[in-house]
Amino acid sequence: MAPNRFRKLKHKTTHEKQLADVWLYYMDNFIDDPSFLDLGDRARDDFLEAIIPQVCKQMFTPKDRFSDLLIIGIPEERFFHGSFLIGGRMGSLIYFKDTETGILAVPNRLNEDPTVNYSRFSNPLKGKAPSNINLN
Repeated sequence: MAPNRFRKLKHKTTHEKQLADVWLYYMDNFIDDPSFLDLGDRARDDFLEAIIPQVCKQMFTPKDRFSDLLIIGIPEERFFHGSFLIGGRMGSLIYFKDTETGILAVPNRLNEDPTVNYSRFSNPLKGKAPSNINLN
């Protein structure tokens, strides 16, 4: 898989205003490429495991059940992608560890408006440990 595709996706993930355009690029240039599907392994990431359910519950409702988070990591590209369920909807994610920026794409249920909901998310700490935490 050509490294320039990852660079372009990273730039789009961080800067593109139309998140649907980012997702379309990802679908057209990655998901349909068998060499991409052979890359990576199941992974764990504390930040993603914490933030994705929070973002999803903001996108929909806090009552919607979040489950089945699957994260695939490609260490050479510092890239993660994956899937999850939120309130009966199957969502997908992309995330670049070095820029700490990602996008979620979650289509509505079949009986709802046939649109896809997108959200860009990032780590507000940008790799820095918080200081002066007040636990009170």
